[in-house]
Amino acid sequence: MPRVVEVDLTDELVLPASKVGMVMLQPYLALTKVEPFKWVPNDKPRQLEAITRTLELALLADHGAGVTHFTLIPEYAIPGLDGVAVIDARLRTDEWPKNSVVIGGIDALSRAEYAQLCAEPGTHFDGTVNSPDNISEGSWINCCVTWVKCLDGTLRKWVQPKMCPAWPEQTAQYVQMSRGRSVFLFNCRFTNGATCRFLSLICYDFVGHEGEESILRGVLTWINQSRGGDQVSLNWLFVVENNDHPSHPTFLAAVHDLLIAQNEFPSVRRSNTCVVFANTAGGRGPGRVKDHGGSALIFSPTAAVDLGKDCRATYTGRATLLRHSEQIARCKDALFREYGACIHSFSQSIPDFLTLDASGRILPIQKAVVHGIAGSGGDDLRTAGKQVPGCVKWFNDYLDEAGCMIGHYANGAVASATSTVHQANVSELRVVEGSEVDRRVRDAYCPPEDAAVRDADEWATAETLACETMLQTLNIARLAFASLSVVDSTAHGTFIVGTSVVDIRVARGESHDESRKHLLERSVGPTRHRVLLVTRDRDNRARLSKEKKVYAPMRNVGDVAITDPESGITHIGFADLLDVLATAQNTKELTDALNANIFD
Repeated sequence: MPRVVEVDLTDELVLPASKVGMVMLQPYLALTKVEPFKWVPNDKPRQLEAITRTLELALLADHGAGVTHFTLIPEYAIPGLDGVAVIDARLRTDEWPKNSVVIGGIDALSRAEYAQLCAEPGTHFDGTVNSPDNISEGSWINCCVTWVKCLDGTLRKWVQPKMCPAWPEQTAQYVQMSRGRSVFLFNCRFTNGATCRFLSLICYDFVGHEGEESILRGVLTWINQSRGGDQVSLNWLFVVENNDHPSHPTFLAAVHDLLIAQNEFPSVRRSNTCVVFANTAGGRGPGRVKDHGGSALIFSPTAAVDLGKDCRATYTGRATLLRHSEQIARCKDALFREYGACIHSFSQSIPDFLTLDASGRILPIQKAVVHGIAGSGGDDLRTAGKQVPGCVKWFNDYLDEAGCMIGHYANGAVASATSTVHQANVSELRVVEGSEVDRRVRDAYCPPEDAAVRDADEWATAETLACETMLQTLNIARLAFASLSVVDSTAHGTFIVGTSVVDIRVARGESHDESRKHLLERSVGPTRHRVLLVTRDRDNRARLSKEKKVYAPMRNVGDVAITDPESGITHIGFADLLDVLATAQNTKELTDALNANIFD
């Protein structure tokens, strides 16, 4: 059983009983390939800037809680004693708020560096089992530090070495990691006088074992046995991690045992415990990644918060869709969608003092905004210092991976211009916000008649293929019509030919007729613009002659008849559009051919 050291901060740390502000750095690590795992020297300045930026955002407190009470920095994310010094200096200023906590993981420290850290003024460590004297010469230490800016302005910090090495740390080729032997359990209070308790674990300590018992179970056993039968609450368990598989069944099983299997350790009340996973990023900027990320706040099924069923901004309340696992489906799992490098800023409701009824339903996260790390996506809508709608995150992730496929069909000078027009369209689409993104994706995908309505958390291959058809159509249109505007269009794109303004609407579905019907049903009322419908059926066939009789082609003269809106509509197939592209030898031929198809 690990040793548990209680820290009494009852008169030194007071947290609000309604909600707390949190800022969480999610950096992309650049560590040495072999142990001891330290920041690569060339990347260290970048990370020190990221920490400085995180602390600046903590002071900004744009999460709506007034003050940032917890600032979280993942495992290995603080570059040694230089990083500690940056945090120390900022927290000692009068500007940094009292009653606040910073929890961060430091990269590998030598025995001498660890001793230096433990000897700093106001620093505490468990001298019984984690003294620098107990560290073998030549070994290294992975530890986290908990800073507390106390009620009287005093800055104190506690050093907690990692107890259970992850596989890369276990399989050391040259130098072994020294194991810690204890955990700090902090006792403070809420503004309403209730006791507040929190502790931190470093990544694999959440699932690892010491002997036959897991470290987490050992901590719970100690708390359970030390209370003499009285119940106490555990309000937060912070896990700072560098975890390449945050939804691994082992980690989710530990969450299950902690939050769902509450018949064990009855003196440790976990009905309102919040497990906060602060992980590193899987990429240098925002986007889809295959590993890391997955930072989350997870509550028990009985916690007095409600995730609802809507597609929330910034995080999903239906985490099973992103985790691809039902293992903790019963938990209230608020999973941040952004797995790439970023800084999360959010306020968290305190479930202990809420009543969940028809009038008092409250989300676990009140406001969540996402910031870019310096030099890492600051102008991207996914990291622009705002709440990020699920559709904006999904669509920009799609654009990251979208290629210019029309180059395979184009000839000569037309082919050489395809990349340029593709980048122009992608750039315009990236600045489309919120409901407009949602509309464009829904316009582009014609679902089967009996299909349930899906939101961005559920979008998958069908929506991706629809967006592909939409984007490639816009690429062809921009080749032919330099006046094409995407960002300001109320359709998918708008261009001008002579005196005519033409809206392009694109859809992909089972058939051309179904897609046409879908687009007309979703059109936004009468307009004097002419409309070019481009549809792609399941097999990407050209429109049949009988289908082409449905609408007469547009004319390049006169206004659209308000009494007959269909007089201004031309409908062609995506395959027809590709045929036109394939036969054009230059952009003028492409423009002339499209004009002939559209207006003649």
